[in-house]
Amino acid sequence: GNDYTQVGLQRVADLVYFNIFDEELVDLLEDERKRETNIHQRLERHWLGSFSLPFQTLYSKSQISGTFQLQVPLVLLGYHLYQPEDSVLPWWLQRESQRLDKPCLTLSVTLEPKLAPLPFIHLTFESDEEERLIKAASIWTSSLRSKFPTRKNSVTVVDLKGSTVFITRYIAKQCPPPQVWPRQGVPTITIKHLERVAPFVSMIPFVSDATAFSGTCDLWATSGEFLEMLGGDEEEHAVLLCNYFLFVKQQAWVVIGNAIPEGDTAFVLVSSPSSRGQQEYQLWKPSTGEHYSQYDSLCPLQDIYFVFNNANVWANVQSESKPAQMTFDLSNSSKWRPFFTASFPALELPSVQTLQLPYESPPDQFSRQLEVVLEQRLMTELMQWREQQVTRWNRYCSQALKELLPRFEANPYDVPLSVTNQHLQNILKSYRLTGFPLHMPFTDIKAVVEALHSTGLHRNEDLHVEFALAVYAHAYPNEVVSLWVYVANVFKR
Repeated sequence: GNDYTQVGLQRVADLVYFNIFDEELVDLLEDERKRETNIHQRLERHWLGSFSLPFQTLYSKSQISGTFQLQVPLVLLGYHLYQPEDSVLPWWLQRESQRLDKPCLTLSVTLEPKLAPLPFIHLTFESDEEERLIKAASIWTSSLRSKFPTRKNSVTVVDLKGSTVFITRYIAKQCPPPQVWPRQGVPTITIKHLERVAPFVSMIPFVSDATAFSGTCDLWATSGEFLEMLGGDEEEHAVLLCNYFLFVKQQAWVVIGNAIPEGDTAFVLVSSPSSRGQQEYQLWKPSTGEHYSQYDSLCPLQDIYFVFNNANVWANVQSESKPAQMTFDLSNSSKWRPFFTASFPALELPSVQTLQLPYESPPDQFSRQLEVVLEQRLMTELMQWREQQVTRWNRYCSQALKELLPRFEANPYDVPLSVTNQHLQNILKSYRLTGFPLHMPFTDIKAVVEALHSTGLHRNEDLHVEFALAVYAHAYPNEVVSLWVYVANVFKR
């Protein structure tokens, strides 16, 4: 609506999208004899990628500046990611070489005129925690605030019942769904195993507390409540991912800090021994499933306030707060200040989590029915966007693209280009394709339609263009759906 009051703006859940296009001049002149005197060209725009900025982040900060990594499709038909063959990367970036190929955008975004957000309300809530624990938490937080006023250190949170809870109670080993993690033991856990767990968490829809609860207090849901509501913000995603990693015997902590572009956020820190015998640290972004080396310059996490697990909370007291410039040796009290110490030993704090999460299998044929509904709706919408032109569908290409999508779901981080080219080799002999797969959690049909429209693929004005469209829905337990939409412009050679 047109509610521009502070309360109304606080409820806005929209994202500000930035879409990047490649412009290509297409020569349409057919008679070579007229080339010296005639020019007949058409400007085509090809969508390359995008990134989004939550309006709430912009509303609370008024201005955001930085370098943003574009969300590029797993495959861009007609393009390839370029990396010089002679490039030599330092050891800590070798595992991030795929990410270094992805383009970035440096910009500054400002709200004009500046809008005053609602002040954060510091309220005192009832608590079942021991009084000495609450008192120690207040002293610990106050002492840190005086030395590091920009770092938001807090060891207590508010649950959905409005009660104050000590933050470590949210961490406990929780088993991932059987579709994601096999029941039988895995002898050696690798990054590939963790990449099977993270996508499930990232496909649970993101909903900010301000939108869900129409207030300015930060509420924390348990993992069971998170799955039941089928929505949550950074903290819920991070806690669930951390608990899954702990279940598969990984050293993991939840990291509270500041990131670009979302602002205050939560990541997951994972430690594992490297081939050189040293500890290697990875930072996982739960809302996307992406992971970054501690030294990755493109890691969106800019500042670390504190980390915690089920046993303790450690505040960052280093002069630096950027991951690449920090040490993660939590035993070094001059770098990390623990909450529980020898003078204040850890208390017995049972977890608020349900150790065995309830997973409900999706109904039979749910995925197939969703695919049919979405394909029909998207095809109808695309034809309406092109109401002044004839829209032809290439069923042969659509089927070939659909066959690729389950492979993308099985490995959403890195599908070699050779897999796509090999599968489409017969089609590419007869057709030229430009297009891409879109990947998103399914929330509603409107969001899928808007995502397709924003790519501008329907705007191609070539009289001979055909279209290919395929939808694949992978249903996880508890109605979590990973959705793929593959769209392409098709031209006969």
